[in-house]
Amino acid sequence: MINSKRAQLYLLTVIILSLLVFLMADLPAKTEEGSREPILLYQNFVSQMPMVINSAVYNSKNLTLDVDDYSGKFITHSATKNINLSLFYVIQYNSSIFMRNRMGSDINATLSDRTYLIENSNSILISPAFPVDKIRIMSSGIDYDFNLGQGRTDFKVIFRTVDARNNIEVYTYG
Repeated sequence: MINSKRAQLYLLTVIILSLLVFLMADLPAKTEEGSREPILLYQNFVSQMPMVINSAVYNSKNLTLDVDDYSGKFITHSATKNINLSLFYVIQYNSSIFMRNRMGSDINATLSDRTYLIENSNSILISPAFPVDKIRIMSSGIDYDFNLGQGRTDFKVIFRTVDARNNIEVYTYG
């Protein structure tokens, strides 16, 4: 159809220039969908923890040791998925409140009018003289408020994940 050499050269030039303009133009960046691993880990943790607690209570085992053992194994499991998991949890059982800090930084826990400093990798067992119905946890400048149930075993957790791309996700339960 195009017989002249000059017309073929013009057509080839137009195609090349169009291609260059298209390649040099800024195309909108495509955002990658986030990993679902952190939410799946969280859902797994909070679905399994009541079974760990119930098993320890039913078998008259040391509740705090069983929960601590499970949490440690869960943190190790999350590392196999390249996720750095940090936990802070509160267990109310009978008239005692157990708090364990695995967040990587110190935590302030306020029960009624008294504040406790729980250093990283430490725990505290409190047997308050009067019922406590609220607890405020301060971690990295953020307050987390929880209500404690009276006369029942209760579990609260702050669940923080950091993946290989330094994406941080925080979930709470309870």
